[in-house]
Amino acid sequence: MPPMKNTSSAQLGLSVDFLGCVLTALQKQGLLNTEIKDRDIAGLPPLTTTVLSGLVPKVAIMFREPRSLLLKITVPDPPTVSLEKDLSIVNMSAVAEVLVSMPDSSTRLLATLNVDIVMDAKFSVVDNKLKITLSLESSVITLASSSIGNFDISLLNGLINTIIRMAFLTSVNTMLGVGVPLPTIQNIDFSHADTEILDNLLVLTT
Repeated sequence: MPPMKNTSSAQLGLSVDFLGCVLTALQKQGLLNTEIKDRDIAGLPPLTTTVLSGLVPKVAIMFREPRSLLLKITVPDPPTVSLEKDLSIVNMSAVAEVLVSMPDSSTRLLATLNVDIVMDAKFSVVDNKLKITLSLESSVITLASSSIGNFDISLLNGLINTIIRMAFLTSVNTMLGVGVPLPTIQNIDFSHADTEILDNLLVLTT
């Protein structure tokens, strides 16, 4: 682990393992899982079978009238965190189930997608709590299973990435925005501390 700078200010070093434990705790409690329904995302067209019909012809045949879609995103394994000089990356593997709402209020599974997400992490300290904000860097989407036949999954990349940014990460960042209380060291308040990212270490300086 790299040494922190010599300074007369108070410093607190948080290891990459500590940051990983924060995300692991949320994942173990199911707090990273999200359900997204039609009209949940302002600025998007209605999330209905009409969106898929232009991409997957079989959907247009199966559903003559538009039906609402439900997207269930689950994170089955703990995310991983990596810290390098001035760079913080979070990798997360998610499973997205695309379901359609049926007239009898049941749902029907149309497809299951595997989504590998790479995110940039930003850190801040407010009220002596560490806040983490994630933003999408990239994603790789693959088709795990489908009841509507094989189709070019790349056609959904734009829609899925928009949902990840506007709905999934909004939900995750809300959880992370609660903040992680920092230890009290000689009554030092690290609120609004400067943050520096080193190899495997986040340094707070106040």
